[in-house]
Amino acid sequence: MFGRRLTSTNPALKAMVLYGLGLGIMKGVSLLMLPWLTKVLPQADFGRLELIMSIAMFSSIVAGMGLQEAMCRFIGDATDAAHKRTIAAEFYGLALLIALLSLPLLLGLAWFISQQFPALFSLYQLGLVLSLLAFESCISLPLTWMRMADKPWLFFLATTSRALLNVVLILAFTEAGRGLDGIVEAGSVAALCQLIILTGYQCQATGVRLSRRFLRPLAVYGLPIIATGLMAFTLNGLDRWILQAFTSAESVAIFAVAAKFAIGLVLLQQPFTFWWFPRRFDVLFNQGQQAAVKMTSLGVGILCVLAITLGTLTPALIVSVMPSAYAPAINIAMILIMAALFKESAELMNLASLSQGSSEKQLYINILASMIGVALMLLLTQNHGVLGLSMSLVFAQGLRLVLLTWLGHKMLPLPYPALTLISMILLTFGLLLLGMLDLALWQRLCLGVIGVTTLGFLLVSSGLVFNQRGRWKLASRSV
Repeated sequence: MFGRRLTSTNPALKAMVLYGLGLGIMKGVSLLMLPWLTKVLPQADFGRLELIMSIAMFSSIVAGMGLQEAMCRFIGDATDAAHKRTIAAEFYGLALLIALLSLPLLLGLAWFISQQFPALFSLYQLGLVLSLLAFESCISLPLTWMRMADKPWLFFLATTSRALLNVVLILAFTEAGRGLDGIVEAGSVAALCQLIILTGYQCQATGVRLSRRFLRPLAVYGLPIIATGLMAFTLNGLDRWILQAFTSAESVAIFAVAAKFAIGLVLLQQPFTFWWFPRRFDVLFNQGQQAAVKMTSLGVGILCVLAITLGTLTPALIVSVMPSAYAPAINIAMILIMAALFKESAELMNLASLSQGSSEKQLYINILASMIGVALMLLLTQNHGVLGLSMSLVFAQGLRLVLLTWLGHKMLPLPYPALTLISMILLTFGLLLLGMLDLALWQRLCLGVIGVTTLGFLLVSSGLVFNQRGRWKLASRSV
């Protein structure tokens, strides 16, 4: 129930575990099935699959219209449960309307791309993927509402059922000889089933309303978020196309494998972010700056611990479970984990600027970071291939983190423990650099233990994980 103040950390921890399991199973399927997919698909086909997914990523940003972020923002201002349900109902009505209007446009885009790149894609493959992406917000909004309404079990069931169905269908279709088409078909069927179920849930939970009330606020708040998402796509999607232009589909496949392991950082962090992001504005506005700052800082600490852990284990995992042709992905994965560290830190530190009700200035920062990132990718990929492209992403994401943090401080100065945050991020970055050396497993484990222990000391000494009585807490007793 909205407005409920937790009297202990157990409900919050339980929710984070369920959100993490649900999201980890839903989005981690591609990572868990990675060894199998790289064995059943030729390396070039795996690269083509990654390019198809990059097109889907681009289209989902536009089709989503920033509805998910905007709904969180406006519900955060509401003071009672009935008002929150009304806002959710109106946003779902907008989502359905936008889906119906964008469907023919996305099908037209599928036809155009298939005509331009007939050797890479078929109209059938792109049509399946893009037609369901028109309804992306109709899936994401009910899942967001579940998180905002403290329904972790429903979220868990809604996400894991799709993931498990997707796995079963992929296995069945590829065994039937469908190959790349079968993988696309499996994802489309699973998404359609989830769409039908979640639409029924949202109608029952909040109802659906068509209203013009949020059209203007959505244009002010949501459209810059779309543009920001498109700018982010240049650093996470367009990179595959630049690789394809200057190298080959095989190089795209190696980069894709490394990126899958780096995405593991995002997946491991999302039990926290899925629990925290929907309520961060409510905490900031109703419980005070100190509570919001402590939780955000703790999130950065958790992110650093996860990055060091992932960087310690990734080389051994790639050697153990991947075909030998993907061995070059080890160093690329370490670099991309750095980029993911900066990206996720920026999302956490962006609280202050987003709380001011406008995302225009954030858009300018994302445009600048994206332009510099693309320029570096075009320059370095020609001569240094995958390595040059990966380093370009690290620089661009690091620049974005610095600029968004600076902007937030200018718009709403929050009392962050700056020295602790900088120390944690620099320590993690340094250990990931060391991880690129040719080290034995025991040496990597020693570095990982030293890093995590040091981070733990920083978190404890700054008071983020223990209260004054020395009892463990989640930074704030009432989130």
